[in-house]
Amino acid sequence: MSNTITTINPDDSDWTKHRYLFSVGTGGGYAAFYFLVYSNDMSDAFDELGDYCTEHAPGLLYDKEDVYSTYRSNIELSGMNEERAWEEATMDLIQCGNAGDCFFESWEVACETDPSASFLTSIEERQ
Repeated sequence: MSNTITTINPDDSDWTKHRYLFSVGTGGGYAAFYFLVYSNDMSDAFDELGDYCTEHAPGLLYDKEDVYSTYRSNIELSGMNEERAWEEATMDLIQCGNAGDCFFESWEVACETDPSASFLTSIEERQ
């Protein structure tokens, strides 16, 4: 069995400066999905990843309704101000997506900037 690397935006490869290989775990560190994103910076690449996962792999994202529920609870029940309530609700999460409403658990995402062809091949050949 080999790993598959999904290229999210191959049409952008001719005008972007970098490519980013994201590894997204599925909890407990057991499995990872690999996504290659072309972009000029990591922030934009991560937003592309969030948007892609929203549409094609929502199970890899943390439930945004849980985030907003925790945020509201922090304000209503704990009396926190909005900024502190949001910090607490998103403490272990990475926020992304062009709409800003995609969340990954921070310990489940890794990134390699400008991976070599041999590195990509080694990922795909891993058992």
